[in-house]
Amino acid sequence: RLVPEKGLLYILEAMTPLLRERNNVQLQLIGTGPLKSLLSREVSERALEDKVLFRNPVPHAQLAEIIGSADLFVSHAVSTSGWEEYFGASNIEAMSCGLPCVLTSSGGTPYTVREKDVAAMVEDRNIIQLRTVIAQLLDSESERLEMGQRARNYVERYYAVAIIAEKYHRMLQRGMAEKQLEG
Repeated sequence: RLVPEKGLLYILEAMTPLLRERNNVQLQLIGTGPLKSLLSREVSERALEDKVLFRNPVPHAQLAEIIGSADLFVSHAVSTSGWEEYFGASNIEAMSCGLPCVLTSSGGTPYTVREKDVAAMVEDRNIIQLRTVIAQLLDSESERLEMGQRARNYVERYYAVAIIAEKYHRMLQRGMAEKQLEG
């Protein structure tokens, strides 16, 4: 979703110097929403039309192919007075593709991604920190590959369908047992 709470303006601000300095870097924004026209204007004003690609939403079945073809995934969700990232499904999806991720430590993300070395965490709204971490990962293919593998392993350990189904099953069993004791 192209909405303010996803922090896309912070990503664009952090990426602008990298997009200008590096011929092999492109920023892809996937989705639609009320922020699209503002983002488009910002891209035009910065003369980055050839470096920033807006992609319309794609069917979920195609998402893994698109995400998997990237070198890096950046999600810069920012907490507001009325919203915070509660889980961050796209973060887990990117990690499951073996993609190194740069994520904000706001909302529920630190609870979803609990191990330090499986993703790079930055403070929300900290453009300098965001740019620095992105540049470091872009500069080191080996670091990207290692983080991506750790991310994939993490998702397999904690978020594989069989693991989630088993946790859900145990939760239902406990709930039914408690209900029988009450009844």
